[in-house]
Amino acid sequence: MTRCATTAVLALVTLAAVAKAGGPPTTAPTDPGTTLQLIFDLLKNGEVGLATSYVIASKDRDAAKALTRTAERIKIHGSLEFLEQKVDGDMAFVVMKAPRGKGNWEFEAGPMARRDGQWKVVMDRDGLQELFPDKKKQAQKLEEWGDKRRSELREAASSATTAP
Repeated sequence: MTRCATTAVLALVTLAAVAKAGGPPTTAPTDPGTTLQLIFDLLKNGEVGLATSYVIASKDRDAAKALTRTAERIKIHGSLEFLEQKVDGDMAFVVMKAPRGKGNWEFEAGPMARRDGQWKVVMDRDGLQELFPDKKKQAQKLEEWGDKRRSELREAASSATTAP
């Protein structure tokens, strides 16, 4: 899964949660993980329109189109699972587990940002550095953490499946 697709999946998780709850939450999720789960739930229930409200995308990215593709994957393979987050002020990186069919899973990481008190998935991989130009080092450290955790989880899962 590409990083852009991973970010779209994150956005979808939040939307799925809203749909599961019967509509948008009365209060905004207060942390990246809860927001991500909400997007997953919204997507699972086909609420792509609501899910897009939890996404920050560049002008050349079609958030609705990316979320629709993620929602289709969720219907076929099952929902995504939020695993971990690392937060630095209004920036965060999250790690999730995404189904790949036939019982296979993939670990993905993606950026999130808090805007006006609400956490949103950032669809562009370098989005944190663009949203927070004065905090490029912190954004880069979060990205490095996400990539490292994703690799560690992949390696642990691989070791578990090949162990005697």
